[in-house]
Amino acid sequence: QLAALRSTIPMRPGQQYAVISSVSVATADQLRQAGEDYPEWTARYLELPNGSTRRVMGMARRLTRDTSNPYDAAMAIQQYLRGFRYEINVEIPPADRDVVDWFLFASKEGYCDYFASAMAVMARSIGIPSRVVSGYNTGVFNEQTGLYEVRQENAHSWPELFFPNYGWVGFEPTPTEPEPDRPLVAIGQSGSVNPSSPEPDLAMSVPDLSQRGKALYSDDFDMGSGVTVSPGVQTEASEAASGLRWMVPLLMALLLALWVLRLLLSRMGPSQRAYLQMYWIGGLLGWRLRPSCTPGEYAELLSDASPELASGVRTVASSYAERVYRGKSSMVEERALRSWRQIRWKLPWVLMKAAFGRQLSALGFSRGDRG
Repeated sequence: QLAALRSTIPMRPGQQYAVISSVSVATADQLRQAGEDYPEWTARYLELPNGSTRRVMGMARRLTRDTSNPYDAAMAIQQYLRGFRYEINVEIPPADRDVVDWFLFASKEGYCDYFASAMAVMARSIGIPSRVVSGYNTGVFNEQTGLYEVRQENAHSWPELFFPNYGWVGFEPTPTEPEPDRPLVAIGQSGSVNPSSPEPDLAMSVPDLSQRGKALYSDDFDMGSGVTVSPGVQTEASEAASGLRWMVPLLMALLLALWVLRLLLSRMGPSQRAYLQMYWIGGLLGWRLRPSCTPGEYAELLSDASPELASGVRTVASSYAERVYRGKSSMVEERALRSWRQIRWKLPWVLMKAAFGRQLSALGFSRGDRG
């Protein structure tokens, strides 16, 4: 018996998925004739939780004493519980009290978990295999898509009871939910089935997808993953593919920009290249050149952040100023090139360290702080 399904793809708010399931359409008469020849594996669904009280079992027997089959017994329990009050904000049961006993004899109000648990326990106490199922109710029907929209507020719990030849059949003891609608005649049959038939008749319906095929199997439906992607909502695979599509032109644009930059630098002298690279590194790390700053003033700004490199920084800046404002000089170019080679690998790390210290100071820390 299938107990749960877990998607291999993480689901996010707004994402849709499709599930096709078989639903029992056994009639009430068929369930009354199903008998009590339960398979051995259903024995685990007759176990009662620790703490179950005798009066819970006694109530189940009193409610079902006039019934002659498990189905009518289940219906008697369901109808009794539907007379209780539905309430979300309930008092927490005392730690020394059985929850079902507290619900039935003290509070007499609760939400779906209480109703489902109470019916499952009472059904087990009279020998009917039962379980509590948590999932979602039908939701709201969307006339445009022909589908039911199930949202978080549709979360629900209900009991299911086992009937030989028909499997698990759902019941609804929660009074705010509609009772299951049992068909009068089995699908494809004009009468009831013989529960002693050698071939079990599960009376399962076949989903009619003729009106929903377009919605379920449209171009946005991934048959491999079983996920329908709404407009603006992507799966991880489609997000990765989309990222790759953007990465290629972005990489090409970056390579083009680097090529243009290299071309521009190749047309400059060593002093100009050294100063511009020093300026770009400093700007990226937070030491930006103000419009009113001269190359010498900018060199002092960087020197304050990197005192150990101050000599090389000043040399690069002064060489640039001489080259731009006084004309070409081979001595200036050599001096700038030599100084830049000495500081170009150290400058980024020194400025990063200074930037980190500046952030700590802004947060109120000093070098002497600990912890």
